[in-house]
Amino acid sequence: MRTERFAVIIVGAGPSGLSCALDLHESRISYVVLERNPELGGQLVEIENTIRDFAAGLFENGNALKQQLAAQCQQLGINIRYNSPAENINLARKSVACAGIVYESDVIVMATGCRARKLVVPGIARAANDVFYYSEHNLDKLSERPIAIVGGGDNALMDAVQLAQTAPIVYLINRSNRLKARADVVQMARSNERIKLLLEHELAQVISEDGKMKSVSVFDRVGCLNHTLEVERLLIRAGSAPNTEQVKGQVRMDEQGRIYIDQWCSTSAHGFYACGDISSPGYARLATALGHGSLAALAIRTNRTPQNHA
Repeated sequence: MRTERFAVIIVGAGPSGLSCALDLHESRISYVVLERNPELGGQLVEIENTIRDFAAGLFENGNALKQQLAAQCQQLGINIRYNSPAENINLARKSVACAGIVYESDVIVMATGCRARKLVVPGIARAANDVFYYSEHNLDKLSERPIAIVGGGDNALMDAVQLAQTAPIVYLINRSNRLKARADVVQMARSNERIKLLLEHELAQVISEDGKMKSVSVFDRVGCLNHTLEVERLLIRAGSAPNTEQVKGQVRMDEQGRIYIDQWCSTSAHGFYACGDISSPGYARLATALGHGSLAALAIRTNRTPQNHA
């Protein structure tokens, strides 16, 4: 493998990683952004709804924001290496190996985002074609059918409200007796007669025939009974899992795998910063991701570390 050296290695070309790169680029600090996909944007492509709570502008969807970021990065000449998945991240050596190259640095910034949390229950693999983790780009397959949705957050309830426009019935399965979604979204779901809320229930089994979903079994945690729901589709919105496996055991993380950060996004590993959805504490919003990237860049410029906070 050949070696390349930069002052900063940024892993991930989503909003947080790009925010850091833009700041470092302006400060003329040498950096490289390593992106496993053939294009930038990270999880932006999963946002199909209008982005209205972002103070930088109103965007039709995540793709519209992605296109603007791509144009900005291209115009400024941001140093992004596409199709470069990090195969090995060594925080002690400050190196990242990928695509036949070992990148060495003084600092690593990780901004790898999250993925949908998978569920493992009996029968789910046999009905894989009818099980979805994102509604985005799958509405044609989810609409006009009886459906079960697992989850109690914003995404789960907003999907329930949207799909109830055409579905004969939408079952919302939530392990807790409390829904974590915004109060206005919860009210919309509760007032929709096509949405049946199954609180304190959990998915127990997926039942299929010839590879097609016929029903799901749910467990009532209060009554300790199983119920069968006749549905043709299953949408799982059970939260997200951070893409941090590459540094597990090298830095302090919480029980979900998110990396503990301080006010400068620095971590327990010297010279290692974590930004965006993979950080703890955090808030999974675009504004937070962008702010984290800028804070990390500031910390790098001014040499702020956990032992050297002014």
